[in-house]
Amino acid sequence: MKYRPEIDGLRAIAVTLVLLQHAAFTIAGSADWSLRTYIGVDIFFVISGYLITTLLLSELRETGTINFWHFYERRARRILPALFFVLLAFIPVAFALLDGAQLKTFLLSVLSAVFFGSNIFFYFESHYFVDVHFGVDRAFVEGFLHTWSLAIEEQFYLFFPVLLILVNRFFARFFLSIFIVLFFLSLLFSELIGARHEDFNYLLLPSRFWELLAGAILAYVELKYGKIRRPFLNTVMPLVGLCLIGGYLLQYRADLLHPGFATFIPVLGTVLI
Repeated sequence: MKYRPEIDGLRAIAVTLVLLQHAAFTIAGSADWSLRTYIGVDIFFVISGYLITTLLLSELRETGTINFWHFYERRARRILPALFFVLLAFIPVAFALLDGAQLKTFLLSVLSAVFFGSNIFFYFESHYFVDVHFGVDRAFVEGFLHTWSLAIEEQFYLFFPVLLILVNRFFARFFLSIFIVLFFLSLLFSELIGARHEDFNYLLLPSRFWELLAGAILAYVELKYGKIRRPFLNTVMPLVGLCLIGGYLLQYRADLLHPGFATFIPVLGTVLI
């Protein structure tokens, strides 16, 4: 795949936002007007959906199928070495610092991270928006809480290639329509469930599926119709995208569900860039 500097730029923005989020960054030290830096994860989901769909659709068009072994082997080589390095580095320290109950929770979180189910584990284990707080003990007990987003991506990778093959084989004429419908169904689901089940909405795949599909739809449109060639649009669209992301970061309504309808703003901004 040809190098795309705008994707690296988006990654840099997303990484910065995630780091700020984990540092509990707020404007002027006020918890009432926090930068919505958690959208760094949403940006990553759009990028992942775009890149994976581009690779899979390109292979599907060239060969008529998808080599599942090759696909998952590439994912494993990309993810597992760094993941296992971090896991193995944390385990001895956890044994030294944690008591029995804490150590049990920690080891279960390690196991869930290895099998890419940490989002499900932490959904049942703790209330993400209530129980998670900082401190040495908590940092180790929930030290792999951040792997929830990796788990969502891997769960997406598990079934999405199969979905692509089925849609391409039996409903090729309606390819884009099917993905647009799935996009809006997942978005609607996230909005409806978010008010009552905030942890479910934030941590589990059904409410995040539409963000990955946003990137997937963009990949399909680019492969089928080509990229936009007009210099004016190529200049304006990324600027509009940055404004959408920046505007969402700075707005301070505390009652916005996330993800939900409002999250469409930074997701659209990412797509435009």
